[in-house]
Amino acid sequence: MNLLSRYKWVLGLVGLAAIGLAIAFSLPKKKGGGDCGCTPLTAAEAVEQADLIIKGTLTYSTTNWMSGGMKYSFQVDEAWKRRCDALVVVNSGWEQDCGVSFKEGETYLIFINKKFSFQTNRCSGTALISEATATLGLLAEMEQAPIVSSPVVVKMYWTIGILGLASILFIAFVVLRKQFIKS
Repeated sequence: MNLLSRYKWVLGLVGLAAIGLAIAFSLPKKKGGGDCGCTPLTAAEAVEQADLIIKGTLTYSTTNWMSGGMKYSFQVDEAWKRRCDALVVVNSGWEQDCGVSFKEGETYLIFINKKFSFQTNRCSGTALISEATATLGLLAEMEQAPIVSSPVVVKMYWTIGILGLASILFIAFVVLRKQFIKS
C-alpha cells in the first residue's frame, strides 16, 4: 500500500498521457498533398486576386525554417500588375499545407500575394507554363509591368568594392609607414 501511494503521481501522468494520445489519434487528419479546401479559380479570378503575376524559371530553392515551407528564387521573364526585380523570392508552405512544389529549371506562371513577403500556394492558380495557356491568353491583353535590376544588389557590389579598396589602402599605409619608420 505504501508503494502504491508513493507512485500515485506517476500513474496519474501515465493516465493523462493515454488520454492525450487517444484524443490526438481521434482528431481528423489532414491528407498530405490532398485537397486544400479551396475551389479551383478561373483564370480571371486568379488574375484578379493576385498582387503580382510572374512568368519565371526556378533558379534556387531552400527550406524556409523561419515561417515553414520552402523559399524559391525565380529569374523573371515577364511580370504583370506591378513592377518587380529580375530575381524574385517566393515563399510557399509545405505540400501538405497547400504549398506548391517547384522543380529547378522549370518555367512557371506564378500568382503571388504580398503579405509580409511574396507568397503563393496551390489555390492561387500557379502552374507550369505549359499548363497555363488559358491564363497566358488573358495576360496577353494586359500591360506588362517593368522588370528592374535590384538596386540592393548594385549597392552591395559598390559597397564591397569600396570596402575592398579601403582595406588595400589601409594595409598599404600600415606597411609603408613601418618601412619609413625603420629607415
